[in-house]
Amino acid sequence: MMALVEGDGKGMWFNAYPVVAATCAPVVGVSLVAKLATGHGLPGTFLGAVEGVAWLGVVAAGVSAVVAFATAMYGGETGSGGRF
Repeated sequence: MMALVEGDGKGMWFNAYPVVAATCAPVVGVSLVAKLATGHGLPGTFLGAVEGVAWLGVVAAGVSAVVAFATAMYGGETGSGGRF
């Protein structure tokens, strides 16, 4: 929480996105199985909302992983050159 107080919301997200992905991925997996089995996503308003939030979490975590990888390959915040 101290990072958020100091205004480092981006740093907190980059520390939290693996947990978000690990939490949302099983819901997305169950959603995909339900979609294959029934042709629809998770049933009901509540489960549908949970499914939507889980998809958003997985996509946001995936984008963050790509950004973190690209930043590390480029050389981090200093731009001093990484692997490229």
